[in-house]
Amino acid sequence: MRSVDVMTAASRPHVGGDPLFSDNLFRFGDVDGTGSNALLQHPLAVAALPDGRVAVADSYNHKVRCVLLLHVYILCIVHMCM
Repeated sequence: MRSVDVMTAASRPHVGGDPLFSDNLFRFGDVDGTGSNALLQHPLAVAALPDGRVAVADSYNHKVRCVLLLHVYILCIVHMCM
């Protein structure tokens, strides 16, 4: 998950991804944690929450994950059992 500065077009990683090869789209999983140690499986939607956190629909994990942008941390807040 990255954010983009619309004024400069610079992007910044927050959670997930490959810290050594930014074009690697095949590093995924289901791990709560910080920065690139946190992994999402297949995030499809995001929503800004009133307190500054970001909710992420992590579809293949059947979870809603919460990203704490100030701490660059992700954690599961809802797990849907199928």
